[in-house]
Amino acid sequence: MHKLKTIHLHSDVKFIDDTRSFENDRFANTVIILGEKGTYKGYYEKNALYYRFSFKQLRKIINYCKSADLVILYNLDFSKSFIANRLPGTVKVAWRFFGLELYSKIPDEVFSSLSVMHLEPSNTTWFSYLIKQMGPFKFKQLIKRLEFIRAINRIDSFWGVSDYEYAALKRKWPRLPEFVQLPFHEKETKYFTINKKKNEIIIGNSRNRYNNHLDIIKIITKCRNKDKYDYFVFFSYGPLNNYTKAVRETAADVKKVKFIDEFLSDEEFREVYRNASAFVMNSYRQMAMGNIFTAFRNGVKVYLNKRNIIYDWLIKEGFMIYSVEDFTADIEDNNITLSSEDMKYNINQYHKMTRIYNILDFQSKIYNSNRVDNSTL
Repeated sequence: MHKLKTIHLHSDVKFIDDTRSFENDRFANTVIILGEKGTYKGYYEKNALYYRFSFKQLRKIINYCKSADLVILYNLDFSKSFIANRLPGTVKVAWRFFGLELYSKIPDEVFSSLSVMHLEPSNTTWFSYLIKQMGPFKFKQLIKRLEFIRAINRIDSFWGVSDYEYAALKRKWPRLPEFVQLPFHEKETKYFTINKKKNEIIIGNSRNRYNNHLDIIKIITKCRNKDKYDYFVFFSYGPLNNYTKAVRETAADVKKVKFIDEFLSDEEFREVYRNASAFVMNSYRQMAMGNIFTAFRNGVKVYLNKRNIIYDWLIKEGFMIYSVEDFTADIEDNNITLSSEDMKYNINQYHKMTRIYNILDFQSKIYNSNRVDNSTL
């Protein structure tokens, strides 16, 4: 069988091991990491190729990728846009969509009013503001936008978690490449156990302001029985700025809040979800899908904002999902824990999803759609 020469281009170490979805006899995989050696510890640690962020290094990556059948860009930032735009048409290019690439361009639609009050970095000065209004900065931003637009037109496929989300995004960006549904992994369910749940609530997935933490914390501070619960706020990655400072200061009004500042191991991460009763995510955009599905697999009651397109999509997929408005009522009524029947129901729905959107069908689609154009059989 002809193996597709497939290059996986990463810059976020958290997602590098996703490449293991391609470990079979159809793909000859190479992992390229844009970043310093030593920042990644995982399956590809010894075999990955490392490149720094410089135009000279990007040119080397481009030359390396010219002989590939398929290049997969994990997150479409400036560097990956630059690379995509300089690859020959014989190379298929896939964009593994993360979210920030497009949602960062529509801030009015993704931040709550409380988040907006704290968007500026704490070290912003009038001098730095004026610098940003000057020609060189604006020219640099223009170049980045043009590279991004060119890349969207160059890329062959858009890999996402939800056709609902893709349809919504395509109304704003009509030139998005063809959608390819990402798979969901059955093997991850082996970690599931129904623990006896504690009065523990997980808030958000990171320091990132797209979480809109402040609204949830404000809800909690007003609850008469807020001290019945322990609250865990994942705060291990994302920028430190005026917004994160405001989150910590607001949370000081809640006695039993723990900020998880260190990046947890997989086992430690799952243990938090095994014990927790509820997970609340106030984002208006798709994000933290790993957290959401970990919650489902561990019988955790999931609350999302109705403005998030993923809320409607999960309902369509059959999950028992709850809104932020439900959270407000449930925390007052001490109703944040699912029944054992409802826990099992959501787990069964996840199993069903892994059968519908399975890894073998995904691999076949990717292999067949690329070998026809690029391989002599």
